[in-house]
Amino acid sequence: MNPKVSVIVPVYNGEDTISTMVDSLLNQTLRDIEILIIDDGSTDKTPDILDSYSKKDKRIRVFHKVNEGVAMARQLGVNKAIADYSIHADADDWVENNMLEEMYNLAIKEDADILIADYYNDFKSGKTYYKKQNIKSLKSSDILKGILQGRLFGGLCHKLVRHSLYKDYNVSFFKDINYCEDVLVCAQILKNDWVKVSYLPKAFYHYIQNDASITHHISRKSFEGLLKYKAKLNEVLDNQNYSSSLKSVELMIFHEGFCSPGVMSSREIKEYFKAIENEAFKTPSLRWKVGYYCVKLGLFRMARLLLNY
Repeated sequence: MNPKVSVIVPVYNGEDTISTMVDSLLNQTLRDIEILIIDDGSTDKTPDILDSYSKKDKRIRVFHKVNEGVAMARQLGVNKAIADYSIHADADDWVENNMLEEMYNLAIKEDADILIADYYNDFKSGKTYYKKQNIKSLKSSDILKGILQGRLFGGLCHKLVRHSLYKDYNVSFFKDINYCEDVLVCAQILKNDWVKVSYLPKAFYHYIQNDASITHHISRKSFEGLLKYKAKLNEVLDNQNYSSSLKSVELMIFHEGFCSPGVMSSREIKEYFKAIENEAFKTPSLRWKVGYYCVKLGLFRMARLLLNY
């Protein structure tokens, strides 16, 4: 008999954090689960830690692979999962012990293809913030637009997905696209209008906020990764229904690159901004409008002061 939920956990050099996540999964009140941990070519003690766990609990399946990035690690987990529903988890986070039981029970009750829950952001200072998903419509296309416009979170760690959707809609992660790879999966699923979405207004997943993450420090490499993501997203959503939302994505990526000095050349800034100028000036914020005018005039230093989050 198949497990009810597959939990897919990619990890790379996570010797300091992986035990916290795995222990929180092993303590789930829903016992009929499998935990697939994909070691993405770790060079620290992670492989030994994982092998030790797999010997202690038969629900844990460990896969060691060459390093290719998080997208291909997640894809391997998707390929190997056998449960009716699946969810992703990151190696440096943790989950509350009733997460899978409550999410699975509601998904079954409502026959949901995707069940979305709220989540927490945990900071090293000890503060925890409840992140409510302000969902106004459960229509799949509306959920997707909310994700692309930044109103809803696009991660997969708080979304329980009917696993057959990956095969039914030919959904996959893409090689060498390791930034916003989860949004691309959401886009491939949610663009189908007949996908049934349910919402559970409770939080279980704890995202540990790392000041060194991509959202705080944008490098040229990560910016180029975001450009790859944008190009693939345009391929996935090749219709006019999402044109405005895709412009929002372009604008957000421009912010990430522009507000990190040295990431974009002056020529790139001018060319990129010209393409999203109309979308930029739709902002109701006077401060940001002035910032965009500064970009247009080439006053980049002043613009960064105004446009920084």
